[in-house]
Amino acid sequence: MTNTNPCLWFDGTAEEAANLYVSGFPNSLIDEVAGTPGDYHAGTAGSVLATRCSNQPRAEAIR
Repeated sequence: MTNTNPCLWFDGTAEEAANLYVSGFPNSLIDEVAGTPGDYHAGTAGSVLATRCSNQPRAEAIR
C-alpha cells in the first residue's frame, strides 16, 4: 500500500479545512491541532497554524 501525505495551505481556515478533509474519508481523523501561543503579525493567540490528519483503512478493506 502506498502512503499519501498531502500538504495543504489555508490562510486562516486550517481547522475548517481539516474538518472538511476528514469528513470526506472514512476512518479519518484529526490527530493534532497546532495553534499560536501568542498574537503575531497575521493572527491572534490560539490561531490554528497547522493540523495533522490520518486515515486508517478498515481491516476488511485490506483483504
